[in-house]
Formats: sequence, structure tokens, C-alpha cells
Amino acid sequence: GQLMERFLHNRQVIDQMAQENHAIEQELNARMREVGATVLPDGDYTAELVYPTPTYDRERLRDVLELVPEDVRAKGYEAAHTETVEVDVPDRFDMRQVKTWPKYGSQVAAILEDAKIQGEPRLKVSRKE
Repeated sequence: GQLMERFLHNRQVIDQMAQENHAIEQELNARMREVGATVLPDGDYTAELVYPTPTYDRERLRDVLELVPEDVRAKGYEAAHTETVEVDVPDRFDMRQVKTWPKYGSQVAAILEDAKIQGEPRLKVSRKE
């Protein structure tokens, strides 16, 4: 009843706030890009554009290899090669198949039931239509 109604109301408010924050973020980002700024001070607040670590086009990077000394290149570049790695692989079960095995008897079904690890339930609340 009342608790579920509060839950749904709070979820709706949170969703609305997230949408508003996204719109605000987009507007601040646009203002900063417009003037080529990475920081936008405003009274008691500062907005800053923080860029993620970039990735690089490996084909284009090859051009730099001829321009650096060999010892420097050796520290920052490793040519493509094949590696062989030995890895211990644990038992694997394809549960799409294993779940069909109870047809082989009640003992199989009991073992599967005993092996089941049930996760914590997730609360799902929705308004009746």
C-alpha cells in the first residue's frame, strides 16, 4: 500500500532529477565547448570537462617508430607476435543443457536442486493498471 506508493513516487522523482541533471550537463558542456574552455567558473561553483584516457589508432602510430631511437622504441613498442599461454581451465557446465537432466532420474534432480545457489530477490514494484 502506502510504502509501495512512496517507493514508486521516489523512483519517479529520481528519474526526473536524472533527466534534469543530464540536460544541465549537456548545456554546461555546450557552453564550455562554445568558448573552447575546459573549466567554467561560476560564483561558488566550477564546472570542468574531464576527458577519459584516449585510445590511439595503431596504424597511425606506426609512423612514429622510425622517428625515435631504437632503445626508446623497444621500451614503448612490441611488434605483433603469437604467445602460447598455458591456463588451467576449471570444470564448465552449460546449464542450458544440465537443467534438462532431471529426466534421467530423481537422484539427478535432487543433486541439481541441492547444487542450486539462489540469489537475493530484487524488489520490483509497479502500479496496477
